[in-house]
Amino acid sequence: MSANKGQKFLLYGSILAYCLIGIEIIIMISPFALYFYSVYAPILNLLGSSRLTSWTTEFFLPHMVFLDDPVILAISYLQVLLVIGLVLFLMAAVPLYWGRFTGRGVVTFSFYAKIRHPQYLFLAISGFGLLLYWPRFIILIFFVSMLYVYYILARNEEWRMKNEAPGVYEKYMADIPMFLPGEPGGKLYALLFGWIKPKWFGILVSYILALSMAIVAAVGIRSYTVTKLPVVKTEGQVALLPVFERSPGEVRELYGHVLQSEDVR
Repeated sequence: MSANKGQKFLLYGSILAYCLIGIEIIIMISPFALYFYSVYAPILNLLGSSRLTSWTTEFFLPHMVFLDDPVILAISYLQVLLVIGLVLFLMAAVPLYWGRFTGRGVVTFSFYAKIRHPQYLFLAISGFGLLLYWPRFIILIFFVSMLYVYYILARNEEWRMKNEAPGVYEKYMADIPMFLPGEPGGKLYALLFGWIKPKWFGILVSYILALSMAIVAAVGIRSYTVTKLPVVKTEGQVALLPVFERSPGEVRELYGHVLQSEDVR
């Protein structure tokens, strides 16, 4: 009973985290942004009030600025994984629930003939696309954490399935990889952390290391992005950053028109 409660807690926590991220994106592009931030802003302000956590609210990829850089463009194209992952997730649900409703026992066809947990894999793919669409450091932390939550949920499901279909599911586990063909994640874990006992402590160490590496990589991406920003300096050393890339002369000319506007004055 306690195991089921723990599984439900992790599952609902994962759903809640993704919903919070999705809600921010949806409402930010809607007329309700002002109302939303009257509720959501206190959380961001709380994180931003401390030097220890203020960096978590920042973006590590361009936000509302479009760069004509091949690396940044390639990364931005991967945002489509948000939709692709969700579509595949729904497709993977069909054979799973059809098998359950028809009493087929262990589902071993469709996606499940290649990997044991395609739905978690596709959710991870979708989550990666979401991360690139709304690239805050706090969402990066959520994403890496969700990957480990999926692993825990998958192991819990396997424990339950071995009790429901003893022998059959063990054979299925022996023949079919967990998330990816060839089990690259499992092999890498065994190589780097397999010597750590107990296993839960090894998983914790790998999580801390993976999260640290992800944050360092994001900082590197942000540094690269900053060097590619089309900043234009005026004669008064005012830094101008156009949303879309324009020639420096055009940006300075537009800035001059803005300064001459009665509305600005």
